[in-house]
Amino acid sequence: MTVLSHPDREERSSHFQQSIKVLSNRPIRLAGSFFLLALVFRVVDIFILEMNETDFGILPSKVIPIILILLYLRKTGRNISEIGIHKGSLGNNVVLGILAVLFFNGILIGGTFLTLVTLGFNSYFSIYKLDYLTYDLVFQTANAFMEEMLFRGLILVCFMSVMRPIRANILQGFVFGLWHVVWPINSYLGGLINLGAAISWSLEYVLSSMLIGLLFGYMYQRTNSLIGPIFFHFFVNLASVYVNVEPSITIVRLALGALALILTLIAIRFLTKKHQIMMADLKDTKE
Repeated sequence: MTVLSHPDREERSSHFQQSIKVLSNRPIRLAGSFFLLALVFRVVDIFILEMNETDFGILPSKVIPIILILLYLRKTGRNISEIGIHKGSLGNNVVLGILAVLFFNGILIGGTFLTLVTLGFNSYFSIYKLDYLTYDLVFQTANAFMEEMLFRGLILVCFMSVMRPIRANILQGFVFGLWHVVWPINSYLGGLINLGAAISWSLEYVLSSMLIGLLFGYMYQRTNSLIGPIFFHFFVNLASVYVNVEPSITIVRLALGALALILTLIAIRFLTKKHQIMMADLKDTKE
């Protein structure tokens, strides 16, 4: 049974192949250039201007890459739909993103709580105060659009022009994981943690971010739309800011995160089963 209907698979597969071919005749250079540009703004925001210590936060390094990507598309005569932002199956993709985040967080947050209780811990939910909710709604919206446009809409598509989709998704997930290592480094340089803790946190951050990046990428590959991943990304980040399970135990968090990833992948595959872009259709696409 098909839970969500999408446009004809062959039509969307052809559109995805076209997107892969037209973004650039030097896809790896394009992906690397935009990643480095975004990273420069990120480093300036966090390490030089220390915007993360202000009420304004690192919003500039989220908005500027969006503008640069849009300018690139416009200058090269391309459309934003070529990186997955379009109205096709809009309602279905919104529903898919929301269902995915409810499923993922239900397993991650609920599962972590039940596991800790089973292990004998006095577990409880920690709800962060809502003083900055308005700002966070704006920030997480910009963050979700920027990171999905950059890592899935641009970098993943560029990678798929020179390698098979599964490998491309793994590689973009790894790059997405490295993107988040700035936070342990910043805490170490600020004297908040020692070197051992910084290394441990970096490994955990890279792994967890890579896994969630794989999930976003897989959803994009199945739907040829960034709408679902954007909604998924927005709500999973918002939940991670405001809802936490205490005590925080790394091995439990990683184990439940991996379980949530696997089960959500299966759920996404089921929800898009008859209408996905078949990976076989793309595996021989080369630039």
